Amino acid sequence: MKRNQAMIELLPNGDLAIGPSSPRGLMIHGYGGNKEELLGLGVQLALELGVGLLLFDLPGHAPDRDDLLTMATATAAVRVRLEAEAAPAFVVGHSLGARLGLLAGVPVLAAISPPGPALFDGNRRALIETLRSRRVRERTPYSGLQEIITATVSPAAEMWLCYASNDLKSVKDLAQNWQEHATIERISGTSHLDIVSHSATRARLTTWLADRLKSAR
Repeated sequence: MKRNQAMIELLPNGDLAIGPSSPRGLMIHGYGGNKEELLGLGVQLALELGVGLLLFDLPGHAPDRDDLLTMATATAAVRVRLEAEAAPAFVVGHSLGARLGLLAGVPVLAAISPPGPALFDGNRRALIETLRSRRVRERTPYSGLQEIITATVSPAAEMWLCYASNDLKSVKDLAQNWQEHATIERISGTSHLDIVSHSATRARLTTWLADRLKSAR
């Protein structure tokens, strides 16, 4: 793949593949989002690092499916793609996607604004305003989200965690608590949602992943 080209392929199952097939990483979007929200970040990683990325829609999110978002369906969706990739080089997850990467126990994880259980302290209005609720299919409103968010997780063996200057309290708390277990970076001028598309996030993530991939070779 040339440096100025990043081929994007729509796979038969609806997933998106960017760049070469090896080495390849997995990207997991956040609650109420979709795979296309990570496309810009994925293309930059492919161009800068010469890696491939696989992007997919979590259960309950694709408009042309009728599946529900639950702990079981979400973790299964991640597991199927991890197995298909035969141990991907890394995983990049935003918000809920970062929590799912932690639940999967992947060894190399870039976690962008991973929230904690405290997200559900407070009223429903605050929750909706924070999470940009969309038409996520769940058994009851937010049931799948809460099930995943409140599950116990541990830091990945190699982990980069970034959080927004105007992020959720639970994200900031997690970053504070995991300082000894991960490379922590604060992205100024961002919020929980727009951090994933900020140029500083892309630049710092690219640098961190470049070091990880170099040491793995």
